[in-house]
Amino acid sequence: MSRELTKKQRGFIMDVIKTGNATEAAKNNYKIKSKNKDNVAGAIGSENLRKPKIQAEIKPFVDKLIIERERIISAMAKKKLTKVQYENLGRTLDIFTKNIQLLSGGVTERYLLVGDDQYKKILKLATSKNE
Repeated sequence: MSRELTKKQRGFIMDVIKTGNATEAAKNNYKIKSKNKDNVAGAIGSENLRKPKIQAEIKPFVDKLIIERERIISAMAKKKLTKVQYENLGRTLDIFTKNIQLLSGGVTERYLLVGDDQYKKILKLATSKNE
């Protein structure tokens, strides 16, 4: 018998997608009566992000982030950008990657960032290109 998501879990999902912060999402949706509220909320957030039902609800959002990240990488490879533009887009890619990792419960396609030849070429260009 399959259990539905609770109201707290649904609220957690909405907040973690909106803020990118599982600890804050847990604080907003769970009554935590501990002196160590941040640690307890962090544990709840981490545990929730590993639950298959929560992952299933978050997956479409993560998929959109991955597609957008790949679109940015592709655009960076095709356009002549200044070093500053590459750096700014690189920071944006880092944010996308961190959100993907967070929303995937820490398990994600990390090889896309470190193993992607296209991304390595972009980083090489960004460090050698004049502003």
